[in-house]
Amino acid sequence: MTPWHRFWFPHGDETPAATRDAALWSPQAIADTQRALWQHAAQAAEDWWRYWRSAWPGVPLQPPPGVVVPPPARPADEPAIEHAPRKAVRSKARPGAAKTAARGAGGKRPPRAARGK
Repeated sequence: MTPWHRFWFPHGDETPAATRDAALWSPQAIADTQRALWQHAAQAAEDWWRYWRSAWPGVPLQPPPGVVVPPPARPADEPAIEHAPRKAVRSKARPGAAKTAARGAGGKRPPRAARGK
């Protein structure tokens, strides 16, 4: 520890004694706390739904028959829609053909000024 650290943290060299709170971080204590939190959240969600259900007792849990109409069934004689096959990607005869044509005869690049820069 540097002198600067020793000035600002005078007890930094000492190993802290085990505190009573160390028991709170045991795996069993963490599991118990998590279980209690989940139980509390489940109870809160149930209370929330019970509150809103009591606020509107006339609202049914499911819509009455006929409100949500299923889509019409496709007749058996009607063919399924088939998509057109994808076109195959054609490769160029020579992959560098476009670059070579742009460079001009001999395959050399034109000077920088000729390229517009």
